[in-house]
Amino acid sequence: MRKVTLGFLACLALPGAAQASAYADFNAALAARNEHDADGAIRLMSQALAAPDLPAHLRPTAYFDRAQAYGTNKQVDLAIADLTSALSLVPDDFDVLMARASLYQEKKLFDRARADFTAAIAVRPELIDGYYGHAGVNMAERKYDDAIKDYDAALAALPGDIDLLLLRGDAQREAGRYDAALKDFSDAIAANSRYGGAYMLRGRAYLESGDPKAAVSDYEDAIDLDPDDAGLREIAGIAQWEYGNYRDAVRNFTRAAADPGRATFSYLWLYLAKRDEADADLARDAAKLDLRKWPGPVLSLFLGAGSVADVEAAAKQGDAGEQSDHECSAAFFVGEWHLMRKEQAEARTLLAKAAACRPGLPESHAARAEIARLGP
Repeated sequence: MRKVTLGFLACLALPGAAQASAYADFNAALAARNEHDADGAIRLMSQALAAPDLPAHLRPTAYFDRAQAYGTNKQVDLAIADLTSALSLVPDDFDVLMARASLYQEKKLFDRARADFTAAIAVRPELIDGYYGHAGVNMAERKYDDAIKDYDAALAALPGDIDLLLLRGDAQREAGRYDAALKDFSDAIAANSRYGGAYMLRGRAYLESGDPKAAVSDYEDAIDLDPDDAGLREIAGIAQWEYGNYRDAVRNFTRAAADPGRATFSYLWLYLAKRDEADADLARDAAKLDLRKWPGPVLSLFLGAGSVADVEAAAKQGDAGEQSDHECSAAFFVGEWHLMRKEQAEARTLLAKAAACRPGLPESHAARAEIARLGP
């Protein structure tokens, strides 16, 4: 819903003192929001809404703006309640539907989010935001076919849009339709050869489809466009590790480890890329980290300061999605640990477990590459 502007409100007649007070609180609340004062906006808009003579045409805007302030304060349930009140007054307002849908998605109430995005699309089918949101819910629930249909609809409204091509390509990749994904990514690159993210996404699709050589080429092109992207350095290093190019992998993992948010994983991969070198580097690097946080227990295992049981227990922390990915990562890294100890039977069992995990997990396709190196 479009906000009522302060200039417009200033032109309205103020017939009485009580109504003037309601207008004043309403205007002051809008001003507080513009000044990023969420608490002030909530207090003032609550006063305006409590006034029985606040004009009816301003009440939806008042609920909407108070909801935005509640959202800023992370009071999601109160924000949803206000948006619901606004929709009781203006049931077909696109912006209010989109806002409530986004909050429902944040709370993982996917059916409610999907219903609101669907309603928003019905109100304004010419706007692609509704399709974006609807697709996002489907992606969150891993309903990739439905997400692809959403992106198809959005691309029908905006043909050739690079961002939509990349999003649809990524949905195709998640669905395991690598040929279709590669076509979308290649079309995006043809439209803008300076778009580093397109090379990164195509490289990921190449990597997951079993072509690490092509993936490395795309990652190198992306790095040329953005040499300081630590996340890109890390994923490029994984592709190089899979391809057996350990020297360049070491270089990229070293650069990626400079990012504190990626340091632990990057040091783990750096250790694997160095292969037979001494443990001294890992001990030095680990001293900079909090090994209590995942995947710190894996580093402790490699250093001889932890156990497989510690890694398995740590992997079970977090929500269901995190646990699943952590257990897959644990299977890969513990498999590598067994491999370094010449315990091939144990290593093969765990690497096979990791290889069976979702293809989007780096450790999954890394495990497949390691199994191929080990041979029959």
